[in-house]
Amino acid sequence: MAFLRRKNQTPDPVLSAIDDLMAFSAQALEVNREEARVSSERLAMLEELVAKYGAALEAEKAANSATADRLNLIEQRLVSMGNELSHQLHEMGNEIEKLSQNTGDGASAEVLDALRTTQTKLAQEQARYEIAFRQDLAALADQLRRSR
Repeated sequence: MAFLRRKNQTPDPVLSAIDDLMAFSAQALEVNREEARVSSERLAMLEELVAKYGAALEAEKAANSATADRLNLIEQRLVSMGNELSHQLHEMGNEIEKLSQNTGDGASAEVLDALRTTQTKLAQEQARYEIAFRQDLAALADQLRRSR
């Protein structure tokens, strides 16, 4: 049965090259799939970090906004209290003036001078406290701006 024998027992070099190319392509495909899997994992980790830090950033913005709102409220209250105190000091000055016009004796004059001196000291002290408080508020506002 010689006719069943193949005449050419040597492998075809073109077929061999095609087999090698297919094997290489299969390996390259597997490497690309692995790289895609690793890239997908990294992307998922990055998306998780972005979400985590995004939430933290939003929380920080909310806290800063709340602090700024509280500082504004404090400043408004301070202005209101300062205005009220100024009004009261002004009224006290008017009453001292009325008393000084109505009384003529020396003891009353001394008392009125003492009252005026005390009123002036109170007004100066109030102004110092208001200036210091406004400076503190400005420093806090500056810190808030820097932290944003």
